Amino acid sequence: MKESIAENSNCRRGIYKLETPDFPCLFCGICCSKFQPQLTLTEAHSLADKLGVSWERFRSEYFDPRWPGTQSYLLRHVNGACIFLHTAADKKQKLCLVNAIKPSCCLEWRQGIYRSECLEGLKESWNLTVDASGKICGYREKIQAFERFILAQKNPHLSK
Repeated sequence: MKESIAENSNCRRGIYKLETPDFPCLFCGICCSKFQPQLTLTEAHSLADKLGVSWERFRSEYFDPRWPGTQSYLLRHVNGACIFLHTAADKKQKLCLVNAIKPSCCLEWRQGIYRSECLEGLKESWNLTVDASGKICGYREKIQAFERFILAQKNPHLSK
């Protein structure tokens, strides 16, 4: 973090600010709810193979039937999100079931403070906002928890 919470606070209002860090994935699933991954024919076959699912079953169960493509396909949404989005047991995080083999359009997605989906996730998951200068704002406890989350993302061995 570039500056400590105490150095950048408005204690009268109880609002604290945090210099915008390298913005981690919040595991909120909002991007996976707002977008449908588009797969090339090659990616679709590869994903089916890696999942051990026949092509016919993969096409019928995982593709959005409204997409008329023959060389590209859209993954189906189930309950308002990508078919591969799974809610973790703690009900706080949403995880990709095919993270290790996800399509290129998902790999190319870059989360960030400039993404409306990430801002929505920051508000929903952490009750934090971003001010006009790009600083993350919220109550001290929430900012501190978010800082711990960021550190755990950067250094997973520290959270064990």
